[in-house]
Amino acid sequence: MPTQNKNGANPHNETSPVHTIGNHMSKQNTKKDVECKSLKEAMAKFQMLSVTATKDSSNPFFKSTYANLDEVIKAVTHGAEYGLSFSQSINYENVLMQDGEHSQKLFRNIFVETTVSHVNDTETLTSKVPVLIQPAEENKSQAMGSGITYSKRYALQAIYGLATDDDGNASSSTSTETKTSNNNGWR
Repeated sequence: MPTQNKNGANPHNETSPVHTIGNHMSKQNTKKDVECKSLKEAMAKFQMLSVTATKDSSNPFFKSTYANLDEVIKAVTHGAEYGLSFSQSINYENVLMQDGEHSQKLFRNIFVETTVSHVNDTETLTSKVPVLIQPAEENKSQAMGSGITYSKRYALQAIYGLATDDDGNASSSTSTETKTSNNNGWR
């Protein structure tokens, strides 16, 4: 008869520990990485998993739920089974624009650049998502941080093909560009 702990539950077997990945439970010894030769093959295998991020956060303003950045990262890390990895960086572009007939004004465009790589391939996927901040809040760190987090979340969802959330902000006009490193086209 199996032993029980003080709460009456059977403890986990030491030879097959259970790990939680998002809402998924998997035994460590049953996980096997799948050998993929290219980024495209690995991305296709990942998308066959139909991984979704758990909508665990709420937006009281729009009375809706959405998957926060942590949940999106948990979802896309399933791609590591196929040799996929990603990195994200914050980039700036200074743009000089006419501000009247004889004056110019310097604008700074901020965007999150996401790159997906594969262990056996030199090709990469890149995505640029602008960080949208209200003009009156450009000098507030909290607004900048929120905008960066929002852009990171949407960039990962776009480049990995995850379903978008319904946090109400999807109706704002955010353009997302994704292209392959060999310039085979935009998505």
